[in-house]
Amino acid sequence: MIYRDWNYWWSLPGPSGFVRSIVEAIRQGTNVIIGLPRWAPEGLCEAVDAELSGNELLSFRRLSLNACSGNDPLRLLVRYAHDLSERDLHDEATLAGSKGFWGHVVWITEFNTQEWEDWRYFIERYADAVRSQPEYERGVLCLVVEGMAPEMFPKEDVALSIHLWKNAIMELDMLAWLHHLMGQQPQQGGTQRRLKLRHALMLVGYDPQLAFEAVDHNLELLTSPSAWLASIASARDWTKDTEICWEKGTCDWIEGLRTVHPAILSIKDTAQADIARLVWRAQIGVLFPLIEEERIRFLNEYSAMLRVPHDTGHGSVIKKKEDLEIGHIHYQLRSRVDTNEEKRLRLLRDIRNALAHYVPVYPQKLQNLLDSI
Repeated sequence: MIYRDWNYWWSLPGPSGFVRSIVEAIRQGTNVIIGLPRWAPEGLCEAVDAELSGNELLSFRRLSLNACSGNDPLRLLVRYAHDLSERDLHDEATLAGSKGFWGHVVWITEFNTQEWEDWRYFIERYADAVRSQPEYERGVLCLVVEGMAPEMFPKEDVALSIHLWKNAIMELDMLAWLHHLMGQQPQQGGTQRRLKLRHALMLVGYDPQLAFEAVDHNLELLTSPSAWLASIASARDWTKDTEICWEKGTCDWIEGLRTVHPAILSIKDTAQADIARLVWRAQIGVLFPLIEEERIRFLNEYSAMLRVPHDTGHGSVIKKKEDLEIGHIHYQLRSRVDTNEEKRLRLLRDIRNALAHYVPVYPQKLQNLLDSI
């Protein structure tokens, strides 16, 4: 069972930068709207609270609208303005001017679409009311909105900033996250671990939630992941007609590149080709260097048995031994070395040829390679 260490996630460069941008706005007395897609990473509230914990002038409060009756923002927020009663609370300006409300940071969650219209109108007026007040004479509202299109948010203003969990992470963040999670498991051989790590990286994309499952699976499943990814799509109520958009969690941007979630790819009409390409990308960076190392080993160990010039049969002639590819070496040594070496050469040749033609290496052949190392 993998421990869900969200504290570590929010310490990584991309996520921690997102947290700092929110905290900086809060410290400047700016109200914040945080836009999250569906299936966003957990623990953001705790990360922001921890980052603010050194500021004794701010009091962090949490307000879940699911636990409240009614949806009048003023009536829900007056509980934090200790110098006001509901009878005295007339409008947003009254709340903004309440000394009892100054220094409060209210983290508000669990909006539905109907409630959001009231809160959107309210936050615009409240931000306008506090803009002329000094930063230290403000209460700050943080509205955390999940699964809504950015077009539904108000425009930024002097006392209102918008923070979207979008294009917020780098591949390095996901790589470090997977390394961290895999560190909770028994150690595997170097090549097997690198292969598992790279397969997981390609198959989870930008989704740290999915990483928990990916690292729990063995390499065989990760090299044939279509059924598993389709089950993720089903659990999230995604179908092949589900829109590819940020707010639904079906796409995001990594280092500026739009990335479609692998689970939604697994149920589209082009699923077979799309998933095969992800598996191929996972393997190419691990297996090609391994094949090159083996090529050099065979060149060194069997140099006396290798001959040049070598006619490739494709209209070219190789004149230097160091230019012989693994397939050429296999051709020359196939009946002149022991059975195990010949099998290994043939396996390396087949894997190299598959990868060179954008074809991934599937479980049995990959396991054969790992067994021969």
